[in-house]
Amino acid sequence: MENVFQGKKFVLYFLSKEAFDLNDRKEKEWYDDANIVTSLLIGVLILILIISQAFAIRHQMGIDYMLRSLFNYNTVYVFFLTYFILLKTKVGKRYFQLMNVILIVLEVLVLFGSILNVIQFFGLGTLFHLIMNVVLLTYMSYVLLRETKIWELFHLEGLQLHLIKNGQFFTALSFINIIILVIELINSIEFDHVVLKLMECIYMIGFARYLYLYQEYQERKEQQPLEEKEEEWEATREIPGLRTEEVAKEEKKNTSKKRKGETK
Repeated sequence: MENVFQGKKFVLYFLSKEAFDLNDRKEKEWYDDANIVTSLLIGVLILILIISQAFAIRHQMGIDYMLRSLFNYNTVYVFFLTYFILLKTKVGKRYFQLMNVILIVLEVLVLFGSILNVIQFFGLGTLFHLIMNVVLLTYMSYVLLRETKIWELFHLEGLQLHLIKNGQFFTALSFINIIILVIELINSIEFDHVVLKLMECIYMIGFARYLYLYQEYQERKEQQPLEEKEEEWEATREIPGLRTEEVAKEEKKNTSKKRKGETK
């Protein structure tokens, strides 16, 4: 029950206008606003699904092909669209952590598919897709699973992923997706395909930004208790007649150092 409450509390704050006021700036850029980023992701995902289906219609492909395309090639986009829409509802706020776990499972399946593609159709494009999915799964696991029991159950903190900075993950994913876009544009001969690949690149970079903002929130949440404790300790020292155990220990340590100095 506590995990559910924490997840709901996170989403309410994460999608609020007050979230991620980085470096105490009065005004945030649009890409630092989680609410705007999630809304843009919903719009881009809808465009991807529409363009892909329009592409099938333009080439006079049957209804059966369109349905297969929607539930095979576009399955990942349908799930992610559902995820971001649910984030803005009470259901999503309540089952936030569960939805994150489902996303991880889905990305594992996508990674497995990328491995098969490299084996069957080895090329520069499939290779970079594999690299992108490995980095994305690593980033998603580090960011989305930290508030779940899976993180503690499998001792994932032992992976030492915190050694890689949040910005480095975001930059790496953005750079890899731009490379993939260039490869796809070189191989594309139809305008619809070019537009589709461009929208997919925008979506992937946007999703990486979403993960970046999520991680920023978690880091700030971890630092807050320490900062509050330091402020409380400093304030306590300044109040005459009020001495906490920490203050007493600090004063005793300073007195001991002074005596040693006088002895010398």
